Amino acid sequence: MHSSQRDLILVTGATGYIGRALVARLLTESQATRVLVRPARGNDIAELWPGQAPHVCIGDVTETASLRAACAGVDTILHLASHSPRKRAPGIDPSAGHWPVTAEGTRALVGEAQRAGVRRFVLVSSVWVMGEGSADGLDESSIPAPTSAYGRAKLAAEEAVRCASDLQSSIVRLPSVYGIGGESLVSQMISAIERGWFPPPPKTLNKRSMIHLDDVVAAVLLLARRPEALGKTYIATDGKLYTTHEIYQNVCAALGRRVPHWAPPVAWLRLAATAGDWLTRCSGRPVPFDSLALEKLVGSAWYRGERMVRDLGFTPRHTLCTALPGMVAFQRESRRGA
Repeated sequence: MHSSQRDLILVTGATGYIGRALVARLLTESQATRVLVRPARGNDIAELWPGQAPHVCIGDVTETASLRAACAGVDTILHLASHSPRKRAPGIDPSAGHWPVTAEGTRALVGEAQRAGVRRFVLVSSVWVMGEGSADGLDESSIPAPTSAYGRAKLAAEEAVRCASDLQSSIVRLPSVYGIGGESLVSQMISAIERGWFPPPPKTLNKRSMIHLDDVVAAVLLLARRPEALGKTYIATDGKLYTTHEIYQNVCAALGRRVPHWAPPVAWLRLAATAGDWLTRCSGRPVPFDSLALEKLVGSAWYRGERMVRDLGFTPRHTLCTALPGMVAFQRESRRGA
């Protein structure tokens, strides 16, 4: 596909887990692509996309001048950038950057996009705008009820995009993303199980939605290219539901390990989580297991993606079961090469 300069696509958050894969796909298609990259990552371009050359704009979504330069001559913006705090550290509030980066940064980008005459705008959002967990199968009609700084900032970003009536916009909300590379929850589970640090979770009937990285890229490009997506918000999933115990079993199978026949009762885990919360409050230092970790382990996060399938013909190509062998092989090879 050959593109004129006015067909230029701007990708924000390009050096993140999803952004790297999205830009690689665009470059493979010979799509003229510009990336907005923070100064600290400016020297990583050749390593991130070897043999390929996106247009690079050094800047930040919190800097109006760099946004103006990034939007100049752009036809479509694929907006992935948001605050991604590092691991929690003593004395540092990991939520502090969500509002200025994710909410205000999106508002500023929308304003510069309008000024520059950008035609299409796709926001990559999160199911966290609807709350971190539900066993009821939430969909796009569910009332947003974010309970975290991240979810509230993402919801504000969505509202900023919807209010820009002169932009042809679409929004996609993502659940947990898995695939090769990155630090997804599944990748962390693989490492922990292989090292013997992750005991089998209890057999709860929780329901969790997820999606493969490659299918996320396909979903974002569908929203950018299909007129049926204009003005709409979608949830993208791989169409499957997983219990944590099933995920654990599948990871063990991919690792070639037997699943232990025991599992700690949920009541024990709740006591351990309460103790973890208390230790964090008293010491000011994060602990490996607290109430948030427990919720990820036994709680539900079920989201319905049928609307995107129905409207756009979105067809996920991957499930966790088919992806795990490749993820395990990649992580083992990465450790050997380290």
